[in-house]
Amino acid sequence: MKRALLAVLLAAVIALPVQGQSRTNSFPNHDKHHALLRLEDVSPGGSYATLDDLGRLRAVFEYLNEEQVPFHVAVISRSKLLHADGTWYEKGIDDPHPDEHLQKFIKLLQSAEQKGAVLGMHGYSHQYGDVRRGDGWQDTGVGYEFAIKDAPETSTAPYAAEKITKSLSAFEKAGLTPGFWESPHYQQTREQEKVFRSYMGVLYQPDFFSLKSLKDQVVYQDENAYGSTTLGSVYVPAPFSYVTGQHDVERILKRGDRFRGLGATFFHPYLEFDHLEATTDASGAQEQRDGLPVYRYKQGEVTYLHQIVEGLRKRDFDWVSLHDVLPFSPAHRVQLPIGTTAEHLLFGNVSGSGQDSLVVVDSEGRVSVLQGNYSWPRNRAQSPFTSWLPTGLQPNDTPFLVDVNRDGISDLLTYQEEKGELNAYLSNKMSFEAVKRYGSLQPGWKRIVPCDLNGDHNPDLILKNEQTIGVALHENDSFRPLTEQFLYLKHADSVPFVGDVNGDQQQELILYSASAGEIELYAISRAGEFSSLGTYQVPKPKRGGQAVAGDTNGDGLTDLVIYDAQRGIWEVWQGDRELGLKPLDNLYGPWARGERIAFSADLDGNGKTDITAFDPAEGVLDISLSFRGPKK
Repeated sequence: MKRALLAVLLAAVIALPVQGQSRTNSFPNHDKHHALLRLEDVSPGGSYATLDDLGRLRAVFEYLNEEQVPFHVAVISRSKLLHADGTWYEKGIDDPHPDEHLQKFIKLLQSAEQKGAVLGMHGYSHQYGDVRRGDGWQDTGVGYEFAIKDAPETSTAPYAAEKITKSLSAFEKAGLTPGFWESPHYQQTREQEKVFRSYMGVLYQPDFFSLKSLKDQVVYQDENAYGSTTLGSVYVPAPFSYVTGQHDVERILKRGDRFRGLGATFFHPYLEFDHLEATTDASGAQEQRDGLPVYRYKQGEVTYLHQIVEGLRKRDFDWVSLHDVLPFSPAHRVQLPIGTTAEHLLFGNVSGSGQDSLVVVDSEGRVSVLQGNYSWPRNRAQSPFTSWLPTGLQPNDTPFLVDVNRDGISDLLTYQEEKGELNAYLSNKMSFEAVKRYGSLQPGWKRIVPCDLNGDHNPDLILKNEQTIGVALHENDSFRPLTEQFLYLKHADSVPFVGDVNGDQQQELILYSASAGEIELYAISRAGEFSSLGTYQVPKPKRGGQAVAGDTNGDGLTDLVIYDAQRGIWEVWQGDRELGLKPLDNLYGPWARGERIAFSADLDGNGKTDITAFDPAEGVLDISLSFRGPKK
């Protein structure tokens, strides 16, 4: 069915136009030779119903890991199969009392995920019904689950919501994190697709309403309205389709000779099983590891999967992860308190939970906090903000978050620009405590960036006004400005960020100027002296750009993300040990296009910086989460 649907699109168009360097991100993978591999229809039954089957499946996973091929697993949460004698096989990762086989199946998926595999929800049961059907669709893997002609309820939005909710619950119970949704056989109604997009921002399947799916991703900027409103979604197709035999392998490789889009394919791992053999110990007994039989590829075997992996590499394709071609996943929306402004919207780990909270200062100076839940589904309702400082800040206070007492928790500091006074409100994980004077700085600083310049694990400050960058070091519950150490700015609109971009265990100063389309990188000595490390030219957004910073892939290096709000395009400049900063292959978007303001924070606590876009007109914060790992 999948191949037939793709054939309809192929018949409609031979080649698609590709926009040049317009930065619209219409074809994000054009001429980049990216390849994606999805392992299809992996369920706790059928071809994977025994411990031997799981040992063989592990051997396929291990081969791909050894070859450094990132892979994706389309997981069917519940397997239902009708035997010839009329009895049912039924088993799911959400079973309340999993047997040994199911425990090993879940553990195998958990291990794959820990090693970098991206798991996705492939329907819930990939079948329909509880009785034998003439078409056999009562069986998992064979059957359709949505939009079945003789079962009208399968075409409704509530039915789709029920199934994806069950899949999400099953993944959660099994300790697995889904990275995408894929409908069985790519079949559902358009209204059901909108439901799936409301629960998950990434659909790893073609969009049959767009010819772009013949070559590349399709990005939607639309709001999703099933449940709580969210923004944007992405379809990721597999233009190379799938493998049933040698002729498909040859077709894929032949197409790879001339293909200029996303080289994505999907593969049923059981096709490799006949090429595997059990390993034995010195006594001739079959070896076991972690409760599963150990299998390996037979010597000299050339399998379908081997041919595809090696063949596409010979054609200069680079095997990458979904999270490489799609740097962020469209996620949640948060409704902010009335009157929230960008100047009084902060992010930090104020509760000690390991994830950043939203901290809002309202027009009366009162401070409230949201410790959000950013696991899937993305359309979940968030808890209300809670009051953390009801007495209020002073009208001229500029707030920012920094861990001033070294307890691993962000505290609230305020700076009065006219007087230079600093005040601290320490976090006790439930609220901010009474004000405490915390020294002073020179008046007139416009931006303050916390950092640790001298490696003593105390917070220092980088300070900016219209002409200079200054430094203040932390000393004895206050900050001591270094009055003789200044960096004079080349561009008045330069925005400062601080982080270790090159892995030298020292924090660097990053300056981004939208007017000049330029990034400047400086080393900072422990005495507060600046020395240039290089300048990087970036394309200029037509109406200026914004930038945020953080470790977007969890490699310990600070990245810079440049946001073109007019187009909704986000560009990651990755921290790099050799180059300092290096642009990521793929842009992200269009997402959050319009009069919005960018922020960054680790909202879900996975150690990777996420991006957010604040819409001051609507009072909402839209979030895209990062799941990208370091490049192997």
